[in-house]
Amino acid sequence: MVVRHIELETLSSSSFKDYGDVIDGASIGSGSLINNGYTLRSSERSTVVSGDENGSAVVTMFETQPIELPFRLKALERHPLSSQAFINIDNNPYIVVVAKPGDLELNEVRAFLARPDQSVNIGRGVWHHHNLCLNSTTRFVVIERSGPEDNFDEYLLPSDQSLLVVR
Repeated sequence: MVVRHIELETLSSSSFKDYGDVIDGASIGSGSLINNGYTLRSSERSTVVSGDENGSAVVTMFETQPIELPFRLKALERHPLSSQAFINIDNNPYIVVVAKPGDLELNEVRAFLARPDQSVNIGRGVWHHHNLCLNSTTRFVVIERSGPEDNFDEYLLPSDQSLLVVR
């Protein structure tokens, strides 16, 4: 069996740029005041891609149970028509596992540790694992595509391949 350890990396806009966008409060100080001066609206942080005119962006909720590290990955998925945004609404760190769009290269799978105040918008066609959280159950508001076309590809890891997410 081939075993590959994937060490957690710090999530940042620069480290995640090939996979999508990081949405956090790092630059919240810039923007414009709205709502009679009670709200600071930051500049656009990310664009939700919902595919062609047959699809639309929908808001859903996910509730994810915690994992323990090391964690063995069993499958990766991608959404060829749209992005998928995960907005963490609990005070809990979580893990984002990704690989570049196109043919899946298992030796290029990366894992990022997200702070509780960070959210991500995973780009169109980017391979990723389902939600992984640490410590306690974590809820996510998810903005994703709904439409009649198939927007889900899944890759099941062969039994002789093992990808372990480690600290």
